[in-house]
Amino acid sequence: MNITQEKVDNLNTILKINIDPADYAPRVDKAIKEQAKKAKLPGFRPGMVPAAHIKKMYGKSILVDEINNLLSDSLNSYLEEQKIEVLGQPLPKLDNSKEYAWDFADNFEFNYEVGLAPEFDVDFSSKDKLTRYVIKVD
Repeated sequence: MNITQEKVDNLNTILKINIDPADYAPRVDKAIKEQAKKAKLPGFRPGMVPAAHIKKMYGKSILVDEINNLLSDSLNSYLEEQKIEVLGQPLPKLDNSKEYAWDFADNFEFNYEVGLAPEFDVDFSSKDKLTRYVIKVD
């Protein structure tokens, strides 16, 4: 997995996340096996559905769910590691020309627009007076 940051201006940046099959394949396989243990399909005993059958029926939706979870986890950990002050939540950058072939694609690239919190300093001098109120609660 590769995450790069492109600064648009002082308050906006774009995070590009590239995901390789090595990043999501173990998670997808684990999710398929877990689903096979829970599945109740006609012709199979409960919990005894072959993983290949589950992959054939639900493979694409499991793949999309696991990639979505991986994106969320990696994005949040990257923002924490880099100590990026974010306003709101990162928004997926919509690219209408890009459509994923989930069945055949190996590498995925996702772009997120991130609003950055502005840096500001509050300077108080010794001449400034602040009133402190004491509030009593009954």
